[in-house]
Amino acid sequence: APDPSDRWAAPPGVAGAPSAPAPPPPSRTRPPRARRIGCGVVPVVAIALAGFAVVSVLRSCDGSSSPGSTSVRFDPTSNLITLGGSSSTLASDARRTDVLVVTQTTGDDLVRRLARVRFTADGSEQLWESDPVDDDAYDAESAIVGDTLFAAYGDVLLALDPDTGEQRWTTDLHDKVTSGCSSCFAAVGDRLVVRTTDAYVTAYGERSGEPIWSERLRSTIGSMSVASGRLFVVDDPEASQDLTQVRQLDPATGRPVRVVTPSCAGDAQAPWTIEASPGDRVYGVAGSDDVVMAFGFGDGCVVRWEPDGGIPRWAVRVPGISTLSRGEVLVGDEDLVAGTSNDDILAVALDDGTARRLAPPPDTSAVPLEIVGRTLVGASETSRGTPRRGLVGWDLATGERRWAERVAGDPEPTSSDAEWATSDALFEGSPRLLLQPTAEGADVVVFEGEQRTFSVSALDLADGSMGPEVRRGLLARYESGTVSLTVEHVGPERIVVSVDNALQALPSGGRGPVVGFPDGD
Repeated sequence: APDPSDRWAAPPGVAGAPSAPAPPPPSRTRPPRARRIGCGVVPVVAIALAGFAVVSVLRSCDGSSSPGSTSVRFDPTSNLITLGGSSSTLASDARRTDVLVVTQTTGDDLVRRLARVRFTADGSEQLWESDPVDDDAYDAESAIVGDTLFAAYGDVLLALDPDTGEQRWTTDLHDKVTSGCSSCFAAVGDRLVVRTTDAYVTAYGERSGEPIWSERLRSTIGSMSVASGRLFVVDDPEASQDLTQVRQLDPATGRPVRVVTPSCAGDAQAPWTIEASPGDRVYGVAGSDDVVMAFGFGDGCVVRWEPDGGIPRWAVRVPGISTLSRGEVLVGDEDLVAGTSNDDILAVALDDGTARRLAPPPDTSAVPLEIVGRTLVGASETSRGTPRRGLVGWDLATGERRWAERVAGDPEPTSSDAEWATSDALFEGSPRLLLQPTAEGADVVVFEGEQRTFSVSALDLADGSMGPEVRRGLLARYESGTVSLTVEHVGPERIVVSVDNALQALPSGGRGPVVGFPDGD
């Protein structure tokens, strides 16, 4: 049989790097750098937590005069806290966001449970709580299959009623759920499929805790992906001389449906084949059943194929990208972008594989943050002298850099909006930034620890200018010390964050109530 890699042909007309435009002028909208002052401190309530004095503080530092924008709903006296980084999103729309979170009672009797918490513009509500869970439970994975909510903490799997939290059964997983992987605890068809840290992929049904099937991956870093409603594993081949395999599995039985070996053939200048590696991810292509991968060292390779027939659409080899960053791959409706170790960004059009190198300003590195339409917004940092940070915008249709703007305070991107749900320490003078997609485009949200505030400014995607800043106070349980921030959910309607174990929903645009849990009603 012919080598399947021979079918991955390069598309015509791969574009080279565009010429770099002149550096943009300084921002006309950037406010002067100054210490934020004028924050009001309202009720301070001391409670006991594990033998230490804990102070709950609510700060109101609003930079907007819009009616109702300073309102908050939070009960700082509650003996129930939530563990930062422990939540997963169950459902979210304009009306509400539901999360599954690990809660803990304070005082002498420490009890942890799983709880379904709902945030709306009017407040927060605990819809239900589970039976007590282990004292070392600190996170909660979740997925809904049929009428069953599957939840996991550590190596424990629970099947729950999603409406009441009633436990139907529980079992031990093969090991702990793999961290930093959004597809490693996922509903696929009528199965829950789990990839655990010992490199086993196991499927469960709704009726019992007995595994339906289980597969041991050959490579301990072999990956599991769910894309376009299909289950894929990227793993070592049986023979070491063969190319890395992408196997599509039937989620009902675990049997292979199809095996492909995505790759980019060599040429006269670089005669070697670029192949995938265990651990690479498969992504879905919007508006189709197709999937796409990006991988490579030295030279990069991006491949799109139709999975049911194993039919390649195109494969493009991109010379000299050094290394593609697995954690910096974004897939939009029309484009795939990936960060590289060369400081520039690779962009590939999904329709025909046209590739471009997106260059940051001179002496600057950049990482992709968000694709909004055909605009890519990246975070930038200068590489010479004192680091200066900001945002850069590229037109993905042409590869042209449209603008580059420094952001006041030189914030770094939040690390906790990534899949690892890592907390960020908001040290004095070290704010953090994220982009929130909105119906109009995107907002720039900056978190600051010294005064415990967040600010929101609308981003003009055409020129990078930012609109008037709305600054609000975060709900915090401690009066002093370094703030720990975990981003739990980002959507166009609201952002859910945990600040020192105070779970709260921040309104889009910063206008509307800041809602904590519990909210006091």
